[in-house]
Amino acid sequence: IFPLVRELFNEEYPKKTRITFLSMEYTIDKTEKAGEKLFHSIRADLVFRIGNCDLYHIECQMKPDSEMVIRMYEYDTQIEIQHAITRINGEFVINFPKSAILYLTHTNNTPDVERMRVCFPNGTYGEYTVPVMKVQNYSLSAIRDKELYAIIPLSIVRFKKEKDAIYTETEIRMLTDFMKEATLILEEAVDEETITAYQRNDILDYLFRAGKYLFRRDVDVLMRMDEYVPSFLKFQREIVADLQNEKKEWEAEREKREAEKREQ
Repeated sequence: IFPLVRELFNEEYPKKTRITFLSMEYTIDKTEKAGEKLFHSIRADLVFRIGNCDLYHIECQMKPDSEMVIRMYEYDTQIEIQHAITRINGEFVINFPKSAILYLTHTNNTPDVERMRVCFPNGTYGEYTVPVMKVQNYSLSAIRDKELYAIIPLSIVRFKKEKDAIYTETEIRMLTDFMKEATLILEEAVDEETITAYQRNDILDYLFRAGKYLFRRDVDVLMRMDEYVPSFLKFQREIVADLQNEKKEWEAEREKREAEKREQ
């Protein structure tokens, strides 16, 4: 989290500063075309507080969206109402979170900052701005230098082709080379005590899960990727699978007992 905050907002914190993850689901009302007012739930991607006061909100978006800044404003108004209203000298003060967008893909026209002007009835206005991180602009070496290990699983999107496109041997090798290099970078980070072994495992797990999702229709790619799954990660997955199977068996047994009770 701290390297991401440093990169997006140029904010530094002592290493052991407390991070509190906050509620991310909010209920709003909207009027439909038919004139009916309905309640909707919106869910932010990541909302957290660092220390006792600094509030942050980060959204992850697959590709640029011209209306993304409006959605960010909608999220932020709900976040600040729930988490950041204070009262100073009897007057309410609303503190918007520091927000950012992570675009997993982008074009040459994608801005570095999304902007929107907010006009008030008294004739004044304010500019609402949200910085943008273009994930694919960060090479693995840049990620290592900036310690942005959290975006490694997002970086694999660069290898995704259009639907039904055939991957060449060269393209598959580029993907597997990326996997190998990412694994080595994370191993180095553990050795340097920049991240823990548990964090390395999580990041790699998310990386391979992301690959499995992105290339789910490309059997050849998935088979080649599977060759580079670290042995400790395979073992971890086996443990998780066993626990999930045990849970299913336990739930099935409980449902059976409850059904028998109902019959009695």
